[in-house]
Amino acid sequence: MSEITGTYLYTFDQVVFVRVSSTSEYGTSDPLSIIDGAKSRSVPNQVSNLVINPYSDTSITITWTALTGSTTGNSAITAYAIYWNDGVTADNADKLVTEALLSPTTYTFTNIDGGKTYKFAVKAKNIYGYGTLSSEAQIDAIDVPAKMAIPTVALSAVSPFTSVVITWTAPNYHYSPITDYDVQFQKLDGTFTPYTAQCPGTDESLVTCTVDMLGLKTLTSLAVDSLIRVKVRAKNGKDYGSYSEVNSAG
Repeated sequence: MSEITGTYLYTFDQVVFVRVSSTSEYGTSDPLSIIDGAKSRSVPNQVSNLVINPYSDTSITITWTALTGSTTGNSAITAYAIYWNDGVTADNADKLVTEALLSPTTYTFTNIDGGKTYKFAVKAKNIYGYGTLSSEAQIDAIDVPAKMAIPTVALSAVSPFTSVVITWTAPNYHYSPITDYDVQFQKLDGTFTPYTAQCPGTDESLVTCTVDMLGLKTLTSLAVDSLIRVKVRAKNGKDYGSYSEVNSAG
């Protein structure tokens, strides 16, 4: 079998067709019919749609869209290589983590340090080599605040004793500072409502508020001597955490 060598200016994904004839001492044969063509090939395209979800202060999962069709370079993908910055904020995602991945197109990092900024990138490989590294995806390793402890609800110790004091404990903020609190009061019908006029929760440094009983009665429609029931949750740079359980005493 003879090997054909030479440079031919085909563009990527163009179909290449070949005809063959043979020559001997008796002359040259007529060309054979055109042999079925094959598309020209290359390294894969750049990986796209690199997404971080879910993430927390202890683990981060990345996913990306698998290359298909001509984006593979017309050659089967053999691996995806993952890179990161190992939590060094000033660095790019240029440290190799693994290059053996193929399917599924997802990877979870568990050796995460809360509060650090992580960057990630991926590139695909076929038999012709690696494609271009994807654009970086970046995230701060934080999580929503922890579920809060049950708040304390008590009659004010200040005369004329017509107010109620709500007190709560700041939760674990999971490396993103608390920005505000959401304080909800249970109404007669069992639903909850905020009392933003007297307990807005917008000052993250305050873990208490005082509300007057008359206004609270109007807000909740509770009868005199009914238990005032409250739940609280905290918010940080990621989102709200879970509500506390409702107090059963007060």
